[in-house]
Amino acid sequence: MLPFFMGEKRVKLNKIFLSVIIGIFILIAAGCSSFSAKARVPSQGQEKQEVSEVVFPQMVTVYFCTEEGFMVPVTYSVNKSSSKDAVKFAVEKLLAGPDSKYLLRTIPVDTKLRNWHIDSHTVVVDFSKDFLKMNKHDQVVLAVNSLCLTLGNLPEVKDVQILVEGKMVDEICGVATDQPLEKKLINYRGENNPEVTYKVYYSDPYALHMIPITLAASSNEDLPRKAVEDLIHGPYVEGLGPTVMRGTKLLGLEVKDGTATVNLSREAIEYGGGSTAESMFVKSLLLTLGQFPEIKRVQILIDGKKIDLLPEGTEIGKPLEPPKFANLYEESR
Repeated sequence: MLPFFMGEKRVKLNKIFLSVIIGIFILIAAGCSSFSAKARVPSQGQEKQEVSEVVFPQMVTVYFCTEEGFMVPVTYSVNKSSSKDAVKFAVEKLLAGPDSKYLLRTIPVDTKLRNWHIDSHTVVVDFSKDFLKMNKHDQVVLAVNSLCLTLGNLPEVKDVQILVEGKMVDEICGVATDQPLEKKLINYRGENNPEVTYKVYYSDPYALHMIPITLAASSNEDLPRKAVEDLIHGPYVEGLGPTVMRGTKLLGLEVKDGTATVNLSREAIEYGGGSTAESMFVKSLLLTLGQFPEIKRVQILIDGKKIDLLPEGTEIGKPLEPPKFANLYEESR
């Protein structure tokens, strides 16, 4: 028989050993729990970073339409109070309709945004029942296109899921809405599955807005040259206005070190006065060439020569940077 103190010592050792084992299990359980939480939910810093990439742009482009059904991008500055909610800001601008009487809303009057959230790269928007007031296929196509273009241009957004009164709607006037919808090429005129596409910026009939038309080309074509040639030719469809004077010829186009030097014949500046005509001419040329990543600046030549000023005073003696936005909305002060 062991002495009493030996038995007491063994009991104490057993208690210490048991405490250590329990402590190890607690640490393991805590570690597992922490790992699982990280796998399911990103840290607070990560979550803020991901959200900021999606909803914190300084500028938001909203798409309205013309009477002929062309989509027109209008870019707004996001005010500080709305800077953390750009999706809501963009949709509510779309629902409010355009400020210009020469543009049309695409979504029925009185439609409200009930709720929205982002699920991965899909923006889910929940509209009031007024969204279903549309009774023609073409109306729904315009509404869907404008919504998808507006939200699809926000960073990290891939597609849009439409709900009405919190429920999925299978189809509206023949347009399927039961799956997330991706944005399409803006004002595309061409065959399905083009090799490459490019945009040409024409004017609306009132010389107030730039309208991008997307065209198809083969991959081996000189796209900057082709785009300028189409711009000089003028629009191929009704409802658009030309921005380059009839008879203008493209005498040359060279891209070097980020600068596109475009040589136009003298007819290009024979618009007979008028600052609007001059502004639309220069802006359409800059936007059309500025879409190509290799072009950062545009130098305009007339009959092979640099000139300091156009007839209405626009300076073109040095290379010009293309504007970032086709139609920038400026609030009246």
